[in-house]
Amino acid sequence: MFGDEVAVDDLADVLGTSVGTLLSSLGEVTATGVMVSTSDGVVFRDERERQGIYEDIPEPVRRGLHRQIGRLLLERGGAAAAAAGHLTLATRSGDRSALHDLDRVIDELRPRAPDTAAVVATQALDLTEPADPSRYDRTVRAVEAHLAARRLDEGVDLARRALAGGQVPADPAARLRLAVASVQLVRGEAASARAEAEAVLAGRGGSDLTRGDAEVARLVALLSGADFRLARAPADAILAGEAGGGGEALAGALYVMGFIAWADARVADALGFVRAAMARIDPARRAAFPIYPRLVLAPMLTAVGEFEAAHVCLEGARARIDDHGAGMWADGPLVARARNHFAAGRLDAAVADAEAGLAVAAALGTQFFAPRAQATLAEVALLRGDVAEAERRMAEAQCLPTSPTASFGADTMTWVGARVVEAAAGPEAAVDSLARVYDNLSEHRRLFLETPAAAAWMARTATAVGRHQQAETVVRFVDQLAVDNREFEGIVASAVHARGVLEHDVHALEQAALAHRHPWARASAWEDAGRELDLGGGSSTDAFERALSIYEEIGAECDASRVRACLRELGVRHRHGRQADRPVSGWSSLTDTELVVAGHVAEGLTNVVVARRMYLSRHTVDFHLRQIFRKLDIHSRVELTRLTLARAVP
Repeated sequence: MFGDEVAVDDLADVLGTSVGTLLSSLGEVTATGVMVSTSDGVVFRDERERQGIYEDIPEPVRRGLHRQIGRLLLERGGAAAAAAGHLTLATRSGDRSALHDLDRVIDELRPRAPDTAAVVATQALDLTEPADPSRYDRTVRAVEAHLAARRLDEGVDLARRALAGGQVPADPAARLRLAVASVQLVRGEAASARAEAEAVLAGRGGSDLTRGDAEVARLVALLSGADFRLARAPADAILAGEAGGGGEALAGALYVMGFIAWADARVADALGFVRAAMARIDPARRAAFPIYPRLVLAPMLTAVGEFEAAHVCLEGARARIDDHGAGMWADGPLVARARNHFAAGRLDAAVADAEAGLAVAAALGTQFFAPRAQATLAEVALLRGDVAEAERRMAEAQCLPTSPTASFGADTMTWVGARVVEAAAGPEAAVDSLARVYDNLSEHRRLFLETPAAAAWMARTATAVGRHQQAETVVRFVDQLAVDNREFEGIVASAVHARGVLEHDVHALEQAALAHRHPWARASAWEDAGRELDLGGGSSTDAFERALSIYEEIGAECDASRVRACLRELGVRHRHGRQADRPVSGWSSLTDTELVVAGHVAEGLTNVVVARRMYLSRHTVDFHLRQIFRKLDIHSRVELTRLTLARAVP
């Protein structure tokens, strides 16, 4: 009944006896040669023989024993998958007691083994009679299990078929509608998601918690619409106590206010609202329409240069998504982490996470985070001097439906697009492509929060083509942003940098370079300082050397080459940086990070353990390992270990 192998403890528990009592019987069985002893119990020597004995047991006895074994495993905890197999075999159509056992198994499996949970949920629903009152809740459970298993089409189809059948009670019907809305949202269908949420709110009945989830769904759909500020009024009503919904709705309202505060460049307010939203969410509850404020908080922290705090925040988001079995959001932490890596100057890691996020999004058929991933890959390509790749990535990003929420950093995408235009067609075309930003800076405040080098770049590029008024407008605007957010050093540095560019103020540029928290912005400020010193007849070598060092450190080869050219003009011997000196293959071609990964793998550590030790994602370690294999021309961990050991021998 247990299968080909059974632990003696489990056998004793099912038979209601002690292990000692079983010893004689076990000795007789093993003496026949049918079974052999293992370290924990006994195993059949021949599976065909076990199957023959199994089929000789009367079916009612088999069902009873399967149920007993399944419940035993379920009560022990941690064996839900094994319990599911036994309980499924024990359950007949209409057996309500056994079906309730399966419900419990599904709930336990969903976070850890969502695919198995989806299969068991489908079986449980098929075994449920139409007149069973639990059928509706079981349908919801099956839909949510499919979504957790990333089977979005199957989940939506099941939900719609149930709703089309009519007579679904208010609360299960609401949860089914909200499940559909959640899929619509991640697929960029904000208007449809809003319609589903409003249908729930317009109906009668349903629990306060579910109606609160519907309020959240409406708010998030409004945020993702053409005018995200439409979400302010319903959020205000919730915060004022004029609308119901409880803690989840309150969390949703705070989430909305945080997003709007960020768009208004009220950084402290934005961080406070989003953190308050996190505190209002019940961590133990699986909402019908969940929100993950950490996926908004982390990019905010990245923007202000709190890279480690953003990383911790994203780990929390990933854990919560995994714990709730919310598979449709799985690409979110990857894409946000890619942006954090990029901002901190870790380009290889940024590429690995962005590509992993896109792969997950493609498998899910979702588009919520994909534009941001493509824009990050485009920026990496620009820094590496691959304009064609940057153009391709931006073209793919622009083919996707975007919205203020779905692509946190939409203004940054516009700026990246302008930089691609500059690389391909020159600065005048780049300024023209940003005309709507230059002409209406107040609607694009987020650009200057999320990309600290943007203000100086816009001032520099406009000045280069004689658009001095546009440059002055940008500088005045970011000056005010700095006044309003003076407690955030990076925002102040951005304003000082832009004014230094406009006024050719070397002191301001050096001050900005020392204050910038984003390495590329810091290098840009040093480069600007070097150019101003050079034009003014001063000694610019030190500033250029500082810029070059940072560009080389982060792998911005295009920028590094430009600065090397400046140094050559000053009579400094042609200097190849770390990146330029490195060969394309062999041990000396490996980056510092790749050498560390190689060492850990050679110790026998798995990629998961390496990722934990190095505070990287599993996908990033996978990427580095592929690079190591390519550069060393090997194909296995065994070969890497052999080469590492051989290299260590003097």
